[in-house]
Amino acid sequence: MLSFLNAHWIVTAGPGDFWITAGIAVLLALAGFAGFLLFLRRLRFVEETPQSLIRSAAQGYVELQGACRLMPGAPIIAPLTRQPCVWWSYS
Repeated sequence: MLSFLNAHWIVTAGPGDFWITAGIAVLLALAGFAGFLLFLRRLRFVEETPQSLIRSAAQGYVELQGACRLMPGAPIIAPLTRQPCVWWSYS
């Protein structure tokens, strides 16, 4: 097991080693919390997008509900998820 995860190491570590390890842990926790907030913001954006039928879809971002089929030829693969799809876009 890694020495910095050992409870004995925490007790016997010098002040500098302990605070460096504690600082890294705090930075990782803050980065995780920031990532969670970004994910939550995107989730809220998607949840608040109104659903539409394709014939009455407004301009801009809309969530479409219904069934679709792939066009003939090579399948379209989403570059981020590597899943077959009918359309993709990202920036």
